[in-house]
Amino acid sequence: MARQIPWDRYEVALLLDAYLRIQEEPQKEKDILADLSKNLRKRAIHLGYTIDAGFRNENGMSLQYQRMKILMTNSAYGFDGPISRCFHEVVDIYKKDRDWYQMILNKARKDAGLETYKKEKKAPIIVVNGVRVDGGAPEKNSEPAKKPPPVSIIKHEPVIREVPTSTNSSERSIVDRLHLAPALQRKLEEEGIHTIKALQHFLADYKENYTIDFKDWQDANDKLHAYLQEESLPSATSRMETQNVPSENEAEVEHETDERLPRSMRLLSEEDFSRIPPYAQKWNIYCLDLPFELNGRLYTVSVHTVKELYDYFAVHTINDVFSQDDWALLHLKLLAYRKRFVKEQSPVVKAQPKTEEKKVEPLVTSEPSQAYGRNAEEDKPTQLTCDLAEKRDYKGYQPLAFCYFGDETQVSGWRDMYVKCCKTLYEDYPKIFKRLASASRKQPGPSYVGNSFEANYMHDGVSIGDTWHVETKITPKQMMGILRAIIKNSDVDYENLTFTFLVPKDAIEPGKAASAAPAMHETGDALPVGETPKDTPDINAEEPAASEEDKLAQVLREKFPDGLRQQNLAMKQYKARYEEMFGEALLVQNAMLMEKLRDIGEVRVDGRIYAKASGAEQGILEGIAKDLMRLLDESASSLYWPCIYEHYRNEFSGLSIFTEDVMRSELMPLFSSDYVCGEVISKRSETQSRGEEIRQLVTGSPVAISLTSIQEKIWYWPQNMVKKFLDGVPGIIKAKDLYFYGPNVTLSDTEKQRLRDALLEDMTQKQFITNVRLRDILEESCPGVAMDMSSLDDALLRKVLAMLYPADFIEKAKGLFPAEHMKSGREQIQEYCHAHTKLSTSDIKWFAKQRGILGNICNYVMDEMVRVSPEEWIRRDHVYFQGKEAYIIQKIGQQMGEKTCMPLEEFTLFLSFPDIGIPWNSYVLESFLYKNDAILCPFSLVQANGGVSDSGVYGAVVKKGYAIDSYDDVLIELLSRSPDWQTDEEALDFIVAHKLQVLRKLKQIGTIVKQAKRKRAQLVTANS
Repeated sequence: MARQIPWDRYEVALLLDAYLRIQEEPQKEKDILADLSKNLRKRAIHLGYTIDAGFRNENGMSLQYQRMKILMTNSAYGFDGPISRCFHEVVDIYKKDRDWYQMILNKARKDAGLETYKKEKKAPIIVVNGVRVDGGAPEKNSEPAKKPPPVSIIKHEPVIREVPTSTNSSERSIVDRLHLAPALQRKLEEEGIHTIKALQHFLADYKENYTIDFKDWQDANDKLHAYLQEESLPSATSRMETQNVPSENEAEVEHETDERLPRSMRLLSEEDFSRIPPYAQKWNIYCLDLPFELNGRLYTVSVHTVKELYDYFAVHTINDVFSQDDWALLHLKLLAYRKRFVKEQSPVVKAQPKTEEKKVEPLVTSEPSQAYGRNAEEDKPTQLTCDLAEKRDYKGYQPLAFCYFGDETQVSGWRDMYVKCCKTLYEDYPKIFKRLASASRKQPGPSYVGNSFEANYMHDGVSIGDTWHVETKITPKQMMGILRAIIKNSDVDYENLTFTFLVPKDAIEPGKAASAAPAMHETGDALPVGETPKDTPDINAEEPAASEEDKLAQVLREKFPDGLRQQNLAMKQYKARYEEMFGEALLVQNAMLMEKLRDIGEVRVDGRIYAKASGAEQGILEGIAKDLMRLLDESASSLYWPCIYEHYRNEFSGLSIFTEDVMRSELMPLFSSDYVCGEVISKRSETQSRGEEIRQLVTGSPVAISLTSIQEKIWYWPQNMVKKFLDGVPGIIKAKDLYFYGPNVTLSDTEKQRLRDALLEDMTQKQFITNVRLRDILEESCPGVAMDMSSLDDALLRKVLAMLYPADFIEKAKGLFPAEHMKSGREQIQEYCHAHTKLSTSDIKWFAKQRGILGNICNYVMDEMVRVSPEEWIRRDHVYFQGKEAYIIQKIGQQMGEKTCMPLEEFTLFLSFPDIGIPWNSYVLESFLYKNDAILCPFSLVQANGGVSDSGVYGAVVKKGYAIDSYDDVLIELLSRSPDWQTDEEALDFIVAHKLQVLRKLKQIGTIVKQAKRKRAQLVTANS
C-alpha cells in the first residue's frame, strides 16, 4: 500500500480554487470535487509519486472541502484535530496577496496538465491637455450610454480640477502621491490608471463604468481631494507672510474642510495611521488603555480593534454616543500607540552621491519625503534611492520600493522587498539561483536558497517559483548581498535595479553623500564570526585544486549515494567511476582503497561505506532529533523506532537512509543525556506511565474515537501496541475499531432506575431486546440519555448498558439478555421452534439474526421440526413417525436393493410408504433419517461437513456395516461405480449433479479421485 502523502501548498491552492468555483455554482459541487480529485491524481502521477486507489479520492475531497470552508468562512466549528498548517498558509496568502496565490495556482495547474490563468491588463487612460485621447475616451457625437440607476448613498462629488502648473504632479504615480490601499491600487492598475490626471477622469466617469466599489471610489476620491488641497496651498514662507490675510485658495480649503468636518472626525491622518504595522492594527482596543466606560460604548457600536476604531471615526460624526472630549482622548491614545512602533525622526538634508575614479558610480539620490505625523516640520525622513554598486550597512533603512528596468514595485518591508525582488530576478535568471543554491549547500547551517525539500528545514522559507525557495529570516545586509551576487553574475547593470529607502537621520551626515553607509569594496570584506549565510556569496569563484581525499569523497557522494559494499567487486566499480569523473586511473590496491574510503567516509550498521553527511544533511538529522525531543518534552511518553522511520521516510530517503537500523545509528548520538534510547525512546526522568497520552486522549473524548484518529495523533506508537494498551485500560469499551470511555456517560439515580425498570419490563415479554427496540426504550423512558448516547453505535450502546447494569443484563452478539437466563444458540432455536406448530425458513433465519446465532441453524431446527419443503417446517409431534419406523426402514431397503449407498435425490418411490399425516418426499425422508440414524436403524445419513443444508436436500443413505463411515468413503464408493468421469473436474461435476454437496469445490478431491480410480479398476478386473 502506498504511503500517505501530506498535502502541499500547490494541492491546497487547487482545493481553494475548487472552493471558489463551488461558491459561484453550488449545484455543481459534486462535479467540481470529482474534477479536483482527478487533477490531484494526475499531478501526483506527473510528479512521480506512487499512489493507490485511495489517494485523493472523491470521498476525501468532500472532507478537505469542509476544512477549506471552515477556514474561508472563519467558522467556529472544526474537526477532531487541527487543520494542517499548509491550509492556513495558502488561505492567508489568498487573503493578503492575490498575485502570489495566482502564481502558486498556475504552477499547480501546470503540474496537473491544465491551462494556467492569464490576467489581461486593460489599456491605460492617456490624458493630453486635460482631454482623454486613448481608445476608451467617450465620443462627443456618439449616443450617450445607458446609465445604471443612481447610487443613493453617494455624497461625494468627483474632484476635477487643474493641478498647479508649477509642479508635474499630474504626471506622477498615484501610488507615490495618494498612498492608496494595495487592493485598490491593483484594481486601478488593471484599469490602466497610473497618473493623477488619469485618476481624475476615471472618477468623473464613475457612473458610466461601475468598475470599482463605492467604498473604493470614495476612498480614492477623498485622497485625491486631500492631495489637490495640499498641492494648491502656498509655501510655508508665503503662509507666514500672509498669515493675517488669507488668500482665496486658503479660504476655499477652509470652507471645504468645514464642510467635511461634520461628516467625519479622523483621529489621525491616513499617513500616520498607515505607519502602525498591520498586525498591530488588528489588536484589541484594550491595548489603548481606555476608560472602562468608554470601552463599553465602543463595543456597543461593534468597535473591537484599533483598525475598526479608526474606520469608525473616519465616517461618523460626533454624536450623542461620543462627545468632543471622547474624540480628543482617543486622538491622544492613538498618538501614543503609534509612537510604540514608529521612532520619531528629525529632518535631514539631501545626500549627494559619492564618486570614485575608475569605479562604477553608484546611483544615490535623496529627497525629503512627504511630511507625516502631527509635527511635520520635525518629522521629515530622507528618501534615499541607490543601487547595488557599493555595499552598505542598511542599518535603520526602511524599504519603500525597487525599480527594475523602469518597472517600479511597492514593498511593505524588508521581507516583502526581498521576496518580490527574487521572484522578479528568477523569471529572467533561473540558472543563477540554481548555482546559488549549490554554493549555499557548501556552508554550514540552513541554506539561503534551496529546493522544496531543503525548504522544510529553513527558518522562514518562501517560494519564488517552481521548486525554489529563499530564506527570509536573515539580516537586511545579507539580503542585499545575495541580490548583489545575482546581479553581479547576470547581464543586468547596477543602475537597472535601484532601491528606494526611508533613511534615518543618523544614516546620512549633513552635507555628505551617504557617509553613514560607507562603500565596502569587493575584496577584503570580513564577515562577523558565525554570520551565515555570507553577505555576498561568490557563485563563480574558482575552487582550489581538489586534494586526493576530496576526489575520493566526491565520487563516493555522487556515484554511490546508497553506499559502497566492502567487496573487491565494489572496489572495481568505484575505480571505474573515478576514472569517468576525473579522466585518470586510480592506481591503488583494493584493500588500501577500502581502508582509505573507511577513513574519509563512514561505515554504517549495514556494513556499507557512505560519504559523510554535509552541513545541510547533518542539519536535517539534527532537526529531526530536536522534533522528537520536543515531542517527548511536551506530551509523548515513549517513541517507537519503526514509527519514526515511517513518519520521516521521505527525509531519510533524501539522506540515503533506507533501513531502520541505519536510522537508529544516525539518530542515537544526537539525543542528549536526558533521553534513553533503547527499543523505545523515552525521557530518563519520565514521571507519567507509558501510554498515558493515549489514555488521556480516549478518556477525554465525549464521543467514540476511532483507531485511525488515535493513530493520526499518536503516530509514534504502532497500531498493535495501541490496541494492546487500550485493552488493558479499565472503563474503555471497544467495538470493532471504535473506543469509548464508559464513565463519560453520567446518569442521575432517577434516570438510571427509570431506564432499568423499562429494560426489565420489556425483557419479561421477549426474553431479549434487539438493537432497534433498545433505542426505542431509551427515547421513551429517558430522552436525555438517548440524546447523549446517540453518537454510539449499536455495539457500543449495548456494552455501555451492560456495564451500567452488570447484575441485570449481559451483552452478547446483537442483543441484550437477562444475566441469569443466558442460553446457547441451539437452546434458543429449539425453544423458538417448540413454541410454534409451523415455521418458514425465513422466520427461523430472522430469529437467528436477531439473536446473533451463527452456524448451521438447520441442524438445530431438525431436533424439533420436520422439513416438508425448502420453506416449510412442521413440529415433529404433528408428524406421525412413531410406531411406523420398521415399515419405513423396510421400504428404504427395498429401494436401495444391493447398493451399499444411494444419494437422497434418487429416492422417488414414496407411494408405498406408510401414512404419517403429510406427503412423503426427499425432505421428509432426510428428517426421518436425521432423527433415527442413531437408534437401531440399519441405515445412516451421511452429508458434507456433517450438516443439513438450507438450500436443498444433499447427502446419501448408507447401509451400516459396509466400512463406509465418512463422507469421503461415500464419494469414493459412488465414483468407483460410474464410468462417466475421468478428471478431477469431471468428478466434481458428477458429485454436484447427484446432489451430494452444494459447491463445486473440494479440498481433498485429488486423493479421492486416485482412490476411486484404483477401486474402479479393481471392479473392472473382477467383472472381466
